[in-house]
This record gives sequence, structure tokens and C-alpha cells, in this order.
Amino acid sequence: MAMTMKAVAHDVVQRAVPRPSMWPWIVLCAAIIGALDLGFAIAWWAFEGVPPIRIFQSVAGWALGREAAISGGLATAVFGAALQLCIMTVIAATYFGLSRLDARLRRQPLRWGALYGAIAYVLQHVVIVPYFSAATAPASSRLDWTLACVLVYVTLVGIPCALFARACVRDR
Repeated sequence: MAMTMKAVAHDVVQRAVPRPSMWPWIVLCAAIIGALDLGFAIAWWAFEGVPPIRIFQSVAGWALGREAAISGGLATAVFGAALQLCIMTVIAATYFGLSRLDARLRRQPLRWGALYGAIAYVLQHVVIVPYFSAATAPASSRLDWTLACVLVYVTLVGIPCALFARACVRDR
């Protein structure tokens, strides 16, 4: 009985102590993983002669359609960058939220972050963009590009989300 009362008292005290917001961590994580993802795409397609603005416009194309995004110039490129940040914020916030529910996600960030990155890639690029966006065709159906993107989502999106969550959510 005493142990139960102690646990209840601890829980009440924990709820009374205000927790620092996780949102600054989530937004920082999103900005970093978004920049890494876009940086990779810019570097990859630079070897094909694609200008960096086209990468941002291709993200905007998910909402606006390919032709509208390309013809929109700098405005649609800025919109694409903002859309990328929003998407990465959702990805980061989801991992942060899940890691609060299951401590294993924080204790083993490489394993779970890698799996999360792969799942995030599949959800975004295999389900959401093809079926729920204005994009009429994938940016590229090249196998080398697809495999590289999965690797990027595993290493530069999922694992950083897990490491940020581990740093932020610890002992909250």
C-alpha cells in the first residue's frame, strides 16, 4: 500500500511540474532533417543538370501539380521549401509522440529510428504522394534514386528523429 501511495504522489508531483515544450526540439529536428533530405536531392540531381530550384518546385508540385509548380518560379520554390518543413515537422512530431508512449524508441534510437525512416518513406512516397497529391507522376522511377531515397530516409530522417527524441523526451 505504501508503494502505491508513493507512486501516486510521484505521479501527482510530475503532473504539477510544468514540462518544457517539445516543439522547439521538434521544429529544430524538422529543419535539420528537411535540409538533409533536400540537400541530398539537390546534390543527386545536380549531376543530371537539374537546377536546385527545381527540387523545391517538385515538392510544391505535390500540392499544386507539376506544371503549376514549375511555371510558378521562385514563389513555388519557396512554397515547396515551406511544404517540406511542414512534412518534416509532422514526421518528427510523430516520432516524438510515439517515443513518449514507448520508451524502447528512445532506448534503441538506431534500430527504431531506421525502421521509422523506412516507414516514413513508404508512407510519404508510396502512399500519400501517389494517391493523395496533385502530382501526376513520381519525380523519378529510377531504381537507384528510389534506393538512395530509402537510405536517406533511414539514415538522415529516421535516425535523427530518434536521436532528437531521445535527447528531448528523456525523463519527462
